[in-house]
Amino acid sequence: MTKLNTIATCSFYLILLLSIFFGCSKTKEIEPFDSKIINSIIFDVIDKTIDDFRIKILPSPKDFLTKADRDSLYRERDSLQKLEILPLKVVVEDTVSYFEVTDVILNKLNLNDSNKNFNFLKKTKKSKKQKIDIDYENFNKLNSKYKIISFEDFDEKKAVIYKNEPRVIVGKYAFSKVILNKNKDFGVLVVRLSYNSKFGSSYILQVKKINKIWIIEKIIPYGIS
Repeated sequence: MTKLNTIATCSFYLILLLSIFFGCSKTKEIEPFDSKIINSIIFDVIDKTIDDFRIKILPSPKDFLTKADRDSLYRERDSLQKLEILPLKVVVEDTVSYFEVTDVILNKLNLNDSNKNFNFLKKTKKSKKQKIDIDYENFNKLNSKYKIISFEDFDEKKAVIYKNEPRVIVGKYAFSKVILNKNKDFGVLVVRLSYNSKFGSSYILQVKKINKIWIIEKIIPYGIS
């Protein structure tokens, strides 16, 4: 075998090994159990924790500076019944990590549900992020109230947010991994909702499986900023 053939053969096997390695790594990145649970509860989480600032914030004097501004806000009597509100855009991160179980979290859980045993949480420590499979397309197809997008699809630099126009503030959700009990029919996770670096809230979620479907049993406010 010539030197050239030897190099070609080695290169082939090297590429094959790298393909197998990275292919396996990519598969291991996906957390199927977390994906299933979070996809099952994501609508209820958003629906029970999000604020729609498009509705809550009333027009201000600056909204009436020009005739075009005034015309855009003017409505004929009874026409409000015909207004169609577009789905609220929400960003959902497609990675999870273990949250650090603190005494504060354990106390909040026990105070809210003293009948349950939360010993399975005590050994859990914070971990690196892992990929989950959020079904954005299916979620947006099945509901008309919210439109979820990934962090990759959300261009924060181009969005007019926070200071210039509060009505288009976009809420961003980040989920932790779900810590399950021994029977894997009950679990706890933490979700963080942020509107900007100084404005957001955190929640502890208790989830349980009923007839193979995961639902939220309880939402406990954990922190606010």
